Amino acid sequence: MIKRYLLYNLLFFVSFIAKGEENCSRIELSEIEYYVGDIKFFVTSVCIYNRSNNQLLLWLDDSSILDLTVEQRIRNYFFKVKGDFSFSHIIYDNTGSKLHPVLFMNFIVRIEPNKFFTFKILSKSTSAKEQIMKYFTEHLVCIKECTVNKYLQVKTLENYIFKENSFILLNESLLR
Repeated sequence: MIKRYLLYNLLFFVSFIAKGEENCSRIELSEIEYYVGDIKFFVTSVCIYNRSNNQLLLWLDDSSILDLTVEQRIRNYFFKVKGDFSFSHIIYDNTGSKLHPVLFMNFIVRIEPNKFFTFKILSKSTSAKEQIMKYFTEHLVCIKECTVNKYLQVKTLENYIFKENSFILLNESLLR
């Protein structure tokens, strides 16, 4: 009878430190399994906590950031031309229009001190928790906002910050 309804099982929990500036964030990974009829789904939650007294900015880079310095991570995301323009072109043009977040291009999150942000990744049929943990270890950038602003030479990124406290992704959009 329970199988006909949603069945929640906590399968996995791990905590690790984000590869960021001065290890000012903590990441927790958890996964639940549930069924819709006889189809199995997994939702993996990646929760990033700001343990510092500073505002943090985070984004997902489309390439590995493991061997990059803080400066290289900022330059890759904001100044590298992707398609016809870079994220910094949009910021400096500042047309005032609302941007729709595009992962790997202009998706940026601010985490206030002692707050958190969560990515929820939906997978169908098989668990992807190990792949997701590896992906976030290699691609998640978390840097103090004041450090990013020094490179961008802007007072605020307010118009470009994703305002919600979570973001839902399909597993296929990450592990491509």
